[in-house]
Amino acid sequence: MCEEKKKSNSFTLVELLGVITVIGILAGLTLGAAGAVRRHGATSQAKTEIAALQAACERYFADYQTYPANTGNNPSSSFNPTATAYTAAGASLFAALFGTNQYNQPPAGKRFFEPK
Repeated sequence: MCEEKKKSNSFTLVELLGVITVIGILAGLTLGAAGAVRRHGATSQAKTEIAALQAACERYFADYQTYPANTGNNPSSSFNPTATAYTAAGASLFAALFGTNQYNQPPAGKRFFEPK
């Protein structure tokens, strides 16, 4: 007498582990690609902002035949790559390009840079 085997309608443990492994691999690839896309986007944004600042400095130069000073104390000073007072230099550049002062007062002069 032959016994008929019942056919099960469920998945085996090996099949479930295989599916979980494939899903894990796909999720890892997706997250890795998302991180790379995010880094690429941040790099592109930084390059765009640097280009906008460069254009603003060139517009300033076209009006005043000099680039913005690197300190707030002496508007005719030139760039010093060894200076450590980047805060003062940044505030001076901000004031020159935004047409305002370091304390964010209303614009006192022509604006050369418009932030997005």
